[in-house]
Amino acid sequence: MTLSGAELWLPMPELQEFDELPRPLSVQCASLGGPPAGTHLCTLSELRDGNAVRLEFNQGQRVRRIFIVATADGCAAYVNACPHFNIPLNFGKGTFLNYTGERLLCVHHCARFRIDDGYCDAGPCAGHWLTPVAVQLEGDDVYAA
Repeated sequence: MTLSGAELWLPMPELQEFDELPRPLSVQCASLGGPPAGTHLCTLSELRDGNAVRLEFNQGQRVRRIFIVATADGCAAYVNACPHFNIPLNFGKGTFLNYTGERLLCVHHCARFRIDDGYCDAGPCAGHWLTPVAVQLEGDDVYAA
């Protein structure tokens, strides 16, 4: 028996009730092996049109990844690790948004996160949060906080 592409897709299960976990506290870039507070990270103009800025920091033998994405109020930064499996949300160069641009998306397991606060509202880690990274916005410039 041969299956067509349409037969390989299974319907998404209905969302079930889950307990919301407490939102994690913001971490500083320096605690991830990144630059100290006050270091310029990017500009808001780099975040336009659904772009995100990916940054990688070496912390000993480990590589720590964060990303910065535009929000309605400026920008948000998160550790680039899905709470479901602790792997980067993006694949390749880095599209972090879903096709509508309304949610952050883990491309590996289709978990969806609100852009403004990193809360997972659908997928295998529903009720969990991305870890926020403290940043400071001054005009068009984004700095490590």
